[in-house]
Amino acid sequence: MTKTYTGIDIGTGHIKMAVVSDKGVLQIAVEEVPENLVKDGRIISFEAMSDLIRETAQKNRIKTRDCAFLLHDRETFTRRLTMPAMTVDELTLNLPYEFRDFITDEKEKYLYDYALLNMVLDPSGQPSEMDILAAATPKETVEAYDRMLHRAGFKLRIAAPDMVAFENLIRAHDAKDPAHIQTDYCFVDIGYTSTKIHLFPSGNYEVTRSLEFGTSRLVAAVANQFSVDERIALSYLDGNFENAQNIQPCLDLYEQLGLEVARVISFFNFNYPASQLDIVHFCGTGSYYQPLLASLAGHLSIPLRDIEEIMPPALFATDQMRVCPSAVGITLQ
Repeated sequence: MTKTYTGIDIGTGHIKMAVVSDKGVLQIAVEEVPENLVKDGRIISFEAMSDLIRETAQKNRIKTRDCAFLLHDRETFTRRLTMPAMTVDELTLNLPYEFRDFITDEKEKYLYDYALLNMVLDPSGQPSEMDILAAATPKETVEAYDRMLHRAGFKLRIAAPDMVAFENLIRAHDAKDPAHIQTDYCFVDIGYTSTKIHLFPSGNYEVTRSLEFGTSRLVAAVANQFSVDERIALSYLDGNFENAQNIQPCLDLYEQLGLEVARVISFFNFNYPASQLDIVHFCGTGSYYQPLLASLAGHLSIPLRDIEEIMPPALFATDQMRVCPSAVGITLQ
C-alpha cells in the first residue's frame, strides 16, 4: 500500500474510522451512532449519516479524504469460487454468471469484483485453476454511499465487504511473519446487534457464522436490572457501575455466547480435520467487557487472543484497535 486512506465502518451502535498508511495506523475514532439511524444493518437517513461522518472527522481532526468504505453482508453477495484459469477480461465477462442463483435482478445493475486467493498450476507449470473470492453489490448502493461520503467531505476510493477487510489483515500479517502462512484463522467479532465468527482455513475466507448475540442484549439486561433507560444502562455497563458486568442476567448471556461459539468452532474442526486452528482472535465492542471474554475463553479448548496481535502497529497510544479491525483492514489494498 502506497497511499493513506481513512477506513470507515458504520455499525448499528458505533461508527469506526481509522487512518492507515504503509507505516501503520495513524488515527482512530469511535463514536456512538444515534438511536434508529441504522436499523437491521441499513442506514435510515443518508443525509443524517453524512452529517455524523463529517462531525466525527472534524471532532477527531481526521483530514485524509481518500476513503475505504466497508460494505456489510446485507448489501453484498459473496462467493468462494474455483474457476478455470482465464484472463482478467474473461473473468470480468464470466463473473456475473457465477451469481445467477443469487441475483434475480438484471446483472447489469450490479458491480462485481474479486480477489485471487490461489492459482493452481498444471504439471507443465501453466495456470489451470483459480481460487477466488468474488463479490457482487448493487450499483445504486455504491452510488448512494459515494454521494453520502462526498457530502461528508470524503472521496470513495475502495468499497468491499468485511471478510475482505479481515483477509487483508491476514495477508499483511503473514507478509511480516512468514511462519504463520497457511495457518487457519478465526475471528469472533462481538458487535452491538450480533456476533460474527469469520473462518479462514489456510488463511483464505470460507464462511461467516452470525449469532443472535450482541452487546445490545447486555444493555437491555442492565436496563431491566437497574430500572434505567438503555443510554444510562450502557454507561453502567461500560464503567461496570455497581458491578453491572457481573449481574446474573449478563453472566447467563456470556454463558450462552461461549457455548454457541464453541459449537461453531467444533463444527469447523469436524469439517476440516486437517485444520491447524490453534488460536481464536476476539474483536468488536464486546471485547471491552472482561467477564464476557473470561467466559468465552473458558468454553474454548484453544487460546483466545486480542486481534491487535495481527493488526498493523498503531503509531500512538490507544485501546481501541480491537474495536475497529474492519475499518483498518479495509484500507490495506
